[in-house]
Amino acid sequence: MLINTIASSNCGNGGEGGDGKGEGEGGNGGAGSGSGIYFSFSSNNTLIITIVNSNCGYGGEGGDVPEDWYDGSGGMGYNGYGYGIHLYKSSNITLMNITANSNCGYGGEGGSGGEDDRDICGSGGNGYGYGIYLDGSNNSTLANIISKSNCGYGDLRGIYCYYGSNGDGYGYGIYLSSSNSNTVMENTASSNCGFGSSADIFHKRGYAGGEGCGYGIYLQNSNNNIITNNIANSNHGIGGRGEDGSFIGDGGDAEGYGIYLSDKCNNNTLTDNTANSNYGIGGDAGYKEGGYGGDGGDGHGSGIFINKSSNNTFIDNTVSSNCGYGGNGSADGSNGNGYGYGIRLSYSDDNKISDNYVALNEISAIFMYRSNYSEISSNCISVGRIDGIYMSESASNTLTGNNIWGCYYGIHLDYNLINNTI
Repeated sequence: MLINTIASSNCGNGGEGGDGKGEGEGGNGGAGSGSGIYFSFSSNNTLIITIVNSNCGYGGEGGDVPEDWYDGSGGMGYNGYGYGIHLYKSSNITLMNITANSNCGYGGEGGSGGEDDRDICGSGGNGYGYGIYLDGSNNSTLANIISKSNCGYGDLRGIYCYYGSNGDGYGYGIYLSSSNSNTVMENTASSNCGFGSSADIFHKRGYAGGEGCGYGIYLQNSNNNIITNNIANSNHGIGGRGEDGSFIGDGGDAEGYGIYLSDKCNNNTLTDNTANSNYGIGGDAGYKEGGYGGDGGDGHGSGIFINKSSNNTFIDNTVSSNCGYGGNGSADGSNGNGYGYGIRLSYSDDNKISDNYVALNEISAIFMYRSNYSEISSNCISVGRIDGIYMSESASNTLTGNNIWGCYYGIHLDYNLINNTI
């Protein structure tokens, strides 16, 4: 048992890639990782009243090719990972009264290529920040945790080239990957953020800004978990600005989600959670007078997002004021779109969504796309800008007893709907 422990400001730095010589390529940077507390293949442990703040990882920079050489490619910038607490294949762990704030990852900058149009820049590294991260860890309890402002920062690709991408940023309050039968209760996972890399320099061909994604509670391939009485508010992503160039780079997309069930998360129960004011702000396109293209990035925000996940139950959650903002386009490009949803289902079947309060979301209170055999019942839905309940390409769902008011469309049935009961 660990009690009254402080494990903060632990940081790892990835090595810088070597510079290319002659027409050789620059070396790739190394990964950077920092953790406050790390459990590996360990079970039956308890952490109480623990502070794990400001742990960080800095990805190494890619090596450069000298400017006066041609045909050489810059090295890749590598990813940076910051963890408050990291559990790897460790089960029956109790985490209580933990503070896990401002753990951040910073991607490394990509290396620059030679000055020939065919050269390839090193891509910028991604940044990943986690408050609490469970990987392959089961039967654990996470309670009374404050996990806020954990952020990821993508970095730029190199210069003097056509190709190479800018880095993305991802921030997570609580992350469960391939972790089953855990209880996550009475935690605050708010204001976690991701920032895509932005560039205001001229490239021969401008590339898009990096994506920015922020999540309160994130599950991937995790089953039979109980998620109850948590607060997941104001998580956000900021897309990077597109690069300037003869062809203008698009703005990066952005996502902000309170609770996200991603890819094969089944048989989970979510009750009495609050997921409000999560948002994404798409990046602006680059700019060059007389340039071509340049679309603004899209912004996505949802309180709860269920993606490719089935047989989950959502009861008595409060989901409001989630929104998205598109970035500005330039030249002949278009502005990005903003999407805000309360509860969103995509490719997800056999879920139960009942007795939730869903209000003031930007586009739809409950949005269903290619999602089947679900029960949507007894929800209180108010003042959605467009839809109370939206369904598209979805079959054999049952909608009953919902109280919907103040929306443009109470129930919006859009396309290729089969055997639904309303």
